[in-house]
Amino acid sequence: MNIDARLLASVVDFAPDALLVVDEAGLVVFANRAAKALFGTSELVGEPVETWIPKRFREAHVRHRTRFASAARSRPMGVGAWLPVLRADGVERLAEISLAPLSSESGGAFVVALRDMSERVHGGHLNEGLQIFDEQLRYLYINAVAAEQGRRPREELLGRTFAECYPGVEQTPLYATLQEVLREGGSRVLENEFRYPDGRVGWFELRMGRVPEGVMIVSFDITARKHLELQVRRMHRMDAVGKLAGGLAHDFNNLLTVVKAHASFLQEDLPADDPLRADVEAIVTATDRASDLTHRLLGFARPLPTTNLGSVSVVKALGELARMLRRTLGEAVLLELSFPPDVGHVGIAATNFDQVVVSLILNARDALRAGKGRIVVEAEVTQVTEGWLEPRAVALTPGEYVVVSVSDNGVGIPADVLERLFEPFYTTKGEGRGTGLGLSTAWGLVAQTGGTIRVYSEVGIGTTFRVYLPRTEGAAESPSLPHAASTRGRGELILVAEDQVSVREVFVRTLKGAGYEVVAVASATEAMERLAVLGERVALLVSDVVMPRTSGLELAEKARALRPELEVLLVSGFTPRSLEGEGLDPRDLPVLVKPFSPDTLLRTVRGLLDDV
Repeated sequence: MNIDARLLASVVDFAPDALLVVDEAGLVVFANRAAKALFGTSELVGEPVETWIPKRFREAHVRHRTRFASAARSRPMGVGAWLPVLRADGVERLAEISLAPLSSESGGAFVVALRDMSERVHGGHLNEGLQIFDEQLRYLYINAVAAEQGRRPREELLGRTFAECYPGVEQTPLYATLQEVLREGGSRVLENEFRYPDGRVGWFELRMGRVPEGVMIVSFDITARKHLELQVRRMHRMDAVGKLAGGLAHDFNNLLTVVKAHASFLQEDLPADDPLRADVEAIVTATDRASDLTHRLLGFARPLPTTNLGSVSVVKALGELARMLRRTLGEAVLLELSFPPDVGHVGIAATNFDQVVVSLILNARDALRAGKGRIVVEAEVTQVTEGWLEPRAVALTPGEYVVVSVSDNGVGIPADVLERLFEPFYTTKGEGRGTGLGLSTAWGLVAQTGGTIRVYSEVGIGTTFRVYLPRTEGAAESPSLPHAASTRGRGELILVAEDQVSVREVFVRTLKGAGYEVVAVASATEAMERLAVLGERVALLVSDVVMPRTSGLELAEKARALRPELEVLLVSGFTPRSLEGEGLDPRDLPVLVKPFSPDTLLRTVRGLLDDV
């Protein structure tokens, strides 16, 4: 198909990109309308192309043009090649450039396509940083955004090499990439970690491309995005560690149940004056302490729902804690409180609130230099919105929160430690100075409320922990387990479902010894089969919550469908509230928490049966 030459000329003339044809001598022989608009003049044809290049770049541009003409090849738009251009009025513009040689008959002429970048310029400045280096990587140009990103004035950089401005940069992947672009041409994209003069760290996406003068870098600040990615990774890691800790703690609770039960059996059999009783009591005490550790782990691993958590007056609780802690901290530590009187209440158990705040204050004390310094505890009401949450990847739902902050002017926390700060058993304290469970427990207790903890720290300056707790008007506590005075059975039949043999044996020995008839099975399926056969004879179903295939919660639901009036006692290493998310109502299905003593089991069972 033949295209009319006039039609072709019209298409080229009205093309949106600026088009120039430059001959082998470097003279402009054609310019379309967009080119005349870009350069602000119609007097382009016949002029050297370097006329429209800023003076400081002209010499390098001549060398680059000559080199291109000797081995011309097409360089399409969009590969990162940009060129500073000079308008007739003296104003500089930045254009993306594409080059293509004409036919061999043209004698070395080539086509230049320029795409004006002015739509990305606001108030005369690019939104991105722009730096241009010569072939020795000497700063030729740096815009205001790039200078601000690096937090160094342009005058301090211009005319100096990259290595002079940033000693040691020669050993970095960035420097190697710049050398590669100079040597091979083309464009590269690199994410670069940058340490500011004040020690802070920022992240930038760098787009590098060959230009006539040397190499150009366009920099995008992606620090906020990197922080977001870091928080998401931290949340995923915490979740994985929590699941691991929860599984270990659950299994350990089963072992503790057996140890505690058999120690209690020994206590019952030994005479009051037997010297071995002291050893047995030491075993019981040790299991109680171990139980406390496992429950702290489970609190970290299994965030609780936000219902029925209790209510704490923040002002009152902080005031009481301050009076107690000032004596503990000593005169060398200044403890300051700052909050308005109308902060209100938060939805958390009072003991849990105290534990979180005390843990943070004691950690702040340990961070002070030589045990001397200042700790500030603040509280304020804040409204968390979708807009606030979007860039932060914080596990909160929109609503009203009280933020309790604990700040110190201590040594600060390095970035590698911040990464693992809330992991169970992770500690930077010396041997024997900590379990590594303080902050992980605080995290778990706060997560139970639907809140979170955020940390900001600068090495050498200090640290601030911000605890977000849902603001509330108060909530009723769940009723406690029935606890009868008597421990004796009256021949009632109790169906026990427990998959761990050793724990099942504890149930059988304890309940039979107290006068109950016991049928014990290892699974929910067996329990339902026995219940169907035994029918009304079963007075109580006792089931472990965590069992293979069918959980104790599902078993309770099926058993109640068959026998709506059947009493059910669930047994778990998890607390009752942590199971609410699985469909449990603790007011309807009581939970006995492992490890328990035989006496506690018997009084709970008796209390449930007496309530029928």
